[in-house]
Amino acid sequence: MGKHSTYYLKNSYLSFWFNYLYRNHSLLVSDTERLLEIVFKDLDERIVLPAVHESCIRYMRRGQKGDNYRLFAQFDRAKNKPVSFRFRDGFRGQFDCVLSNDKDALLCVFPKDLDARFTKNDLEHYLKAANHHGTAGNTQLMIFSLHRFSDWCVHTVSNVPLLFEITTERLRY
Repeated sequence: MGKHSTYYLKNSYLSFWFNYLYRNHSLLVSDTERLLEIVFKDLDERIVLPAVHESCIRYMRRGQKGDNYRLFAQFDRAKNKPVSFRFRDGFRGQFDCVLSNDKDALLCVFPKDLDARFTKNDLEHYLKAANHHGTAGNTQLMIFSLHRFSDWCVHTVSNVPLLFEITTERLRY
């Protein structure tokens, strides 16, 4: 086998030009709205959502006095495997960060989409899955959202002591 080399565009302007404009040059004239949709969707998935996830992790590392965040000291990105679940009614969900020991568990849900809103149905399913996945001790469920939670979700937080709902205003970027 022969040797081969791989080259990457280091200049951000050239990279943007090649990835979006050169590859989609026919859309520049015929359908600029579609080109904008392609660019924005790709930027959201490759840049914005990973930045939001990093800010969620930063929030968890910072912790709050009185909250049980000691489990997060174990967090390792390389070893963290998201846990997916599915209910019979067709609802699918995922815990993006799962930490547990003999006494405690910490389950986190990060935003999956910039437009998604957390509803009563979503929260009910996540609470059931957290109870099923949890340990005999304390199971904390942290849900991060880019938008405000519904009134029902906010009211539920006052009744469920180990449920935390965090919106983007509380995150640091």
